[in-house]
Amino acid sequence: MSKRIEGQLDHFIQAVKDNQKSLLIAGAVAGTAALGFYGFKKMHHSNEMKLVSDKQFSQLSTQYPLQLNEAVFRERFLSNIQYDLVLNLHPKDSIYYSGRIKISFMVNEQVIQEDLKNLFLDFHGQGISDMTVNQNHVPLSSLCFDSHRIMIPYENIKLNAINHLIIKFTNTFEETGRGGLMKYFNPVDNEIYIFSNLEPFNCNRWFPCFDQPSLRASLKLQVLSPEAQWQIISNGKKVNSMAVSDINSKNLLDDLGCSEFLEPYEDKHHSLLVIHSFEDTPSISTHLFGLFCGRFKCYIDQDQEKFPIRLFQSHYHDIKQSLLIEPKEIFRIIQVGLQFYEEQYGIKYPFSKLDLVFCPNLNTEAIHSEGTIVLNQNNFLAYHEQTGAFRELPMINASQRLTQTLLEQLSQIWFGDLVSMKWWNDIWLTQAFNKFMALQCTNQCNELKKYRSTENIMIDAIAQSLIFDTSPYIQSLNFSAISTTEALTQYESENVNKGVIFFWILTHNIGYKGFQAGIKEYFAKYKFQNTDTKELIDSFQIGLSRLGSNQEIRLWCNLWLQKQGVNIIHTIIERDLINQSFTLNLKASNQKHGDQHYFDQKLDVALYDQDMNETTIENVRIYGDHVKNIFSGNLELCPAAILVNSNCKGYCRVHLDQQSLNHFLINLSKVKNAVNRAYLYRVIFDQIKLRNLKPNDYLEALFTEIVVEENFTIIPSILNDINYCLKYYYTNGERKILQGKYQKVLLSMITRSETLNLKNYLTKELLENAINMDRDSEMLIQWLDLGRITNQQDNSVVNILTQEHKFIIVRLLHRSRNISLFDLRKRLEDVSSSIYLQNQYLKDVYNIEIESSFYEDEQKQKVWDKYVSGEYNIEDFKISSRYFYNLEDDEMCEIYGSKFFKVIEQVFKERDYQYAKIFFQNLSPVFLGREHYLDDLLKILERQVKENNHLFVKLLKYEIELLEEIIEIRSTQNVIM
Repeated sequence: MSKRIEGQLDHFIQAVKDNQKSLLIAGAVAGTAALGFYGFKKMHHSNEMKLVSDKQFSQLSTQYPLQLNEAVFRERFLSNIQYDLVLNLHPKDSIYYSGRIKISFMVNEQVIQEDLKNLFLDFHGQGISDMTVNQNHVPLSSLCFDSHRIMIPYENIKLNAINHLIIKFTNTFEETGRGGLMKYFNPVDNEIYIFSNLEPFNCNRWFPCFDQPSLRASLKLQVLSPEAQWQIISNGKKVNSMAVSDINSKNLLDDLGCSEFLEPYEDKHHSLLVIHSFEDTPSISTHLFGLFCGRFKCYIDQDQEKFPIRLFQSHYHDIKQSLLIEPKEIFRIIQVGLQFYEEQYGIKYPFSKLDLVFCPNLNTEAIHSEGTIVLNQNNFLAYHEQTGAFRELPMINASQRLTQTLLEQLSQIWFGDLVSMKWWNDIWLTQAFNKFMALQCTNQCNELKKYRSTENIMIDAIAQSLIFDTSPYIQSLNFSAISTTEALTQYESENVNKGVIFFWILTHNIGYKGFQAGIKEYFAKYKFQNTDTKELIDSFQIGLSRLGSNQEIRLWCNLWLQKQGVNIIHTIIERDLINQSFTLNLKASNQKHGDQHYFDQKLDVALYDQDMNETTIENVRIYGDHVKNIFSGNLELCPAAILVNSNCKGYCRVHLDQQSLNHFLINLSKVKNAVNRAYLYRVIFDQIKLRNLKPNDYLEALFTEIVVEENFTIIPSILNDINYCLKYYYTNGERKILQGKYQKVLLSMITRSETLNLKNYLTKELLENAINMDRDSEMLIQWLDLGRITNQQDNSVVNILTQEHKFIIVRLLHRSRNISLFDLRKRLEDVSSSIYLQNQYLKDVYNIEIESSFYEDEQKQKVWDKYVSGEYNIEDFKISSRYFYNLEDDEMCEIYGSKFFKVIEQVFKERDYQYAKIFFQNLSPVFLGREHYLDDLLKILERQVKENNHLFVKLLKYEIELLEEIIEIRSTQNVIM
């Protein structure tokens, strides 16, 4: 690269950096390295405290798992566990926190000494500075702390009596997004927020504990806060807050043996310090503990008298941003949900308070702890027309999505807190049940009618589950996880979606009264206990018996839970020309993945005539592999098309007969039933994967039908399928031609759209997926300069660009080698100076996107090296890696595709599963469809099978099958349409 170009590049990169708001925190040691772009500084303790450190400790490393047999051992011998935690949050600019944990527990007298030697605490933390067991001080030299485990000195343990273990520990706040106690600087309001995320198996990232759901315990918590204005929120009610300047506070620290807690603070800051004390929690699972700190604005539900309900939202200074739903309306939704769940479950709200915390930058949509519901505030901010602050249009509208999330988390207070799982096998069960009950709440409560979204959620659940159940990644719901690492596979959305479908089908099978009777039986018997799936199914059986029903459901449930896979239902029309009659048959078949089992279920079947009038045959029972005759009649009455599983009552894959497929392709928009129309779009896309439809024919039909689609909740899923088709089933040259056609379709849809939200969403879709920079760069520059999208034929205005749209265009321009670095820098500065990008959070997000999109070779390599070394936190890595590949640049994609295969095993070895999975899914080059990639994948698969890395193996098998699918479908393509 020439010095002139190199100088321009340096100037450009510096301009990008200048647009990031750096945080220089007072008191940071000069020269210390910043942790991530949030600006926290690594600072050392003011005192040289001696620590016993875990050599395996690293926020970036793979977490050592807890084995199921180890958890069973501890559960057998331990009881009466209590945690008494005094937590020191340290100065606001510190990455450290420390604490003193007192753990009380009883050991069963039946335990033998040899077993006692294996008793340990889980702790993924930095170090231990002190330890006593039953008032016996343990010398640091004799402490065994390794591989995230603290071995408990067995010599001092008393049998059949309460033992007291006291540990002083130091840890670092998490900023990788992997769970534990996390600290986040919010550039929007220049405030620091601290929050815990402990599920699954992450309480040990906060403090030493017996971290498994079956060992329920109470938590007594006291927190030393560095900021008097902070709200400190935990599981129980706050019972006291004392300023450290109060002599009683200092006496309290002395009494607790924590006088050194004041040492990290400068004397002048002591007046800001406050000790907050909370009531003891009931006996709950460790992943349900929680702590949330920051300068939140607090709203109180004035209409609630039984127990306090509060809502906390972070402050915003530079741009006024409000929640999608006002606090008063959120309180109303919660009140309706509380009344519904208390009636359905037969138990009043079981805890002393309820807090709703909207926290910035969670690495997930919502997290849960006893008495507290925490949501990602960034996901639920209202659209602002002036700024265009609109990041995504979900399949359901945003207020429905927020309501669904709130109600899911509220239900978990009963099914998850009051009754918890024994082991992480059933993590899917908790989430699926609560998602299902949230749907029931909006369905049955007329007060929440405007938030109903059941059909859309169920259609999406079926579509996502079918992807899961038709791949090598497949597993049964009742999967046995032998370690916490394996349990992560249960934390996938596909398991939750299929679990929702299970409860949906179960309710159709036994009726809602039978379902409700079983749930009440379950809570009455198991409150404040831990259970497994079998005990839930047994409760349904008992509930049915109490209603006087003889229906046996345990075998039916066990087959649905234990068997892998999904059946394909074929429609067969037999025509008798001699007798002028026809017979409609259904036949089930199995696929190559999963168990060769035929699921027993009831489905609706919709029949359509030539004018798309619909007749439904309800509750057709499908079981076994025999041909099922469901309808017959005169030949002139033979339906033009047939849709199996209309109204989405069941769960199956549908293989359309050719006549039905052809008729649907030209009449999709004429299906009057919105639920069936949405479902049919997904069924037709699946015909490509079933090799029953070619991508060309699919796109030709969709490009015609979607233009007149009026249900905006259907559109995002349809566009996702079109984008998948374009990315995987076509080469770069073919994609370029099709993107031109797609562009015209989207422009037509934007013109027809009547709502601003839909116009802006479709505009974003146009820019992200229907632009080819070789052809469209000049048009994009024209749109950017005008501030609007125009029709190239008549120059009519199609839509006004929001600031987000403008930034997407600038990001796209960074992929083009035909635009000077000077011009890129100027356009970036223009967009960055806009009102919208005064929001520092979004500015940082956009700079990450530009960094990964920029075409320059050295910059690309630099970003790649950061991926491999794990320098990004989870959220930033998701964003950055999504924009790394430029699908128009085959040469660049092939270069980094080759590098991918060289480093992917290293990434899985050195990084935790969550990070490695994102690396694999976002950076795999299989979309190129190169046959030699099969050899690379198969060689890696062979090695990983030998190493028994089953999580990696599942991903590899899925990727191999996807590549085979791409190669086969591309090879059978006709001339492009």
